[in-house]
Amino acid sequence: MRKEHDVGFGLESLPPDGKKRRMDVTFSGGETIGLADDWSLDVLHVPGHSHGHQALYDRKHKAVYASDALRDRGCPKVDGSMGIPITYYDVDVYPSILRYFESLDLDGFYSGQFPAMQGEETKNFISESRKTVELFDRVILRELGRHPEGLTLEQLIETVANAVGDWPRDT
Repeated sequence: MRKEHDVGFGLESLPPDGKKRRMDVTFSGGETIGLADDWSLDVLHVPGHSHGHQALYDRKHKAVYASDALRDRGCPKVDGSMGIPITYYDVDVYPSILRYFESLDLDGFYSGQFPAMQGEETKNFISESRKTVELFDRVILRELGRHPEGLTLEQLIETVANAVGDWPRDT
């Protein structure tokens, strides 16, 4: 995106991919991983943040292990301030994935980028993630309606950043 739109990261900033590795087991979503006679994890296909994203749902403990499938309003720094804005690449699917997470019987949420959450904090986090995406959609559609000649990606990002308010300008 850097080359085409002057936003995002260029290829020079990507880390090396590493060596290719053989995968013994792969998942696509819908599988169940048995951990004990009365305990299993459901593999969920939850695209949105990325196309092939997956999460694990533990029905017994009402917990989901979702890595970065849910993004709240963005990714925080250690001090709690906003580090990078929310990113999701499958914009048509992501809202339905958020509603899907809201429909699960959850008490715990475990992520790679946020502290573990329990109870109402889990529900509020998922709800805030959905409301953020809905805000983005409203702001973008409003601005495109005001500018029938179109806007650049950089202009749209700036408009959304202004609506959100606490996005770092250097991302």
